[in-house]
Amino acid sequence: FLLILAAQELRGQAASSPFSSFGLGDFNGSALVNNYGMAGAGVSNPQAWYLNNLNPAMLVYNRLTVFQAGLLIEKTNLSTGDQTGKATNGNVNYLALGFPVKWNKRRTAINWSSAIGLMPYTNVSYRIKSQGIVPGTLTTTYLSEKSEGGFNQIYWSNGVRINKSLSVGLKGSYLFSSIISDFTNVIGLADQATRYQIALHEVLSVSGARFTPAVHYRLDSIGGRFFFNVGATYELAKRVNSTLFQKIERKNSSGTILQYDSLLNNGSRINFPGILNAGVSFGNSDKWAIAADYTLIKFDGNQAQVGADRFTVNAGTKITLGAEFTPDARSMTSVLKRITYRTGVSTEKSPYLVNGNTLKDAGVNFGFSLPVNRISSLDFAVRFGKRGDRALNGLVENYFKVYFGVTFNDQWFIKSRFD
Repeated sequence: FLLILAAQELRGQAASSPFSSFGLGDFNGSALVNNYGMAGAGVSNPQAWYLNNLNPAMLVYNRLTVFQAGLLIEKTNLSTGDQTGKATNGNVNYLALGFPVKWNKRRTAINWSSAIGLMPYTNVSYRIKSQGIVPGTLTTTYLSEKSEGGFNQIYWSNGVRINKSLSVGLKGSYLFSSIISDFTNVIGLADQATRYQIALHEVLSVSGARFTPAVHYRLDSIGGRFFFNVGATYELAKRVNSTLFQKIERKNSSGTILQYDSLLNNGSRINFPGILNAGVSFGNSDKWAIAADYTLIKFDGNQAQVGADRFTVNAGTKITLGAEFTPDARSMTSVLKRITYRTGVSTEKSPYLVNGNTLKDAGVNFGFSLPVNRISSLDFAVRFGKRGDRALNGLVENYFKVYFGVTFNDQWFIKSRFD
């Protein structure tokens, strides 16, 4: 993995796509690497050795303190028919820590677990260059549009078991950070000694909270061996405080700013969508499980205001089907038998219309968790996918993503019994 990092040019963003120029950017989601192995499924599937970051109601299954961290490397091939491009990017994907606050071995008793974490909420990273002719002249104009950044979130999640089968949860997130954009125009004249760049520099920042209530229901001992789960979360739609700063810049050919003038520095609000996640899962204890999730992203109305731009929106949806299998999780003699293998498929429709048409994303995932010690693991997942349609959206992306994560389980906050 370190060799891969050393061999690739990694940028600060986990996303590198012209499609991230729409709206809030690419939604990151809340999945961890163990979920990505199942294409992101896990809203209803409880895990004892991993945090369930998708549904805070299932934190009650974590009896130990759990720390998880993840990295993402993404390689994308872009094509518009007559033009192609490539991009390779990587970033830290998440940091998360969960721990039991009140634990009781009796499943009929009330349990309470909590988790805190840091991860991207949306990602924006793209650069587009084009050229044209100034109307009414023969003068060539060169245009460049570049944006990077996105919105990050710090969150605090809590899950409480009400009885043997039912648990509820609540996640509170604080959104922060900025999207930084530069729109540059250069006019090229044959007899021009120095070419100056005229650029619009724009910074869109957010600062505000979002809340996600959650529920989980588990039915045990179906036929004496199997379990059935239902889970759901709803991220409440809300207008979040934002600030839009703009200035016009005059640069020389090397990009040095010679003059600038501030145009705007106003506070406003951004409409964030409501996001519903629902899922079911079925399995045999710690042997195997299959899970299916459905996601609905819905803005208020058919347009979304983001900074100085308005975007046409529709209902965004995602359907995920995943499975995992562990040969023998309790084996004392073979590490290979304790490896958990995962796979999954997903299909997604973006809430943003591109060229007036729906933007679709489909892919297949594979992954596994390699046990370290008895209860910790190294987690891996890959995804092969395709987004967009050349005829409908003007651009198609074929991408390959590699996820790497570490999971540490330990018993913290133990009272001393002997002096």
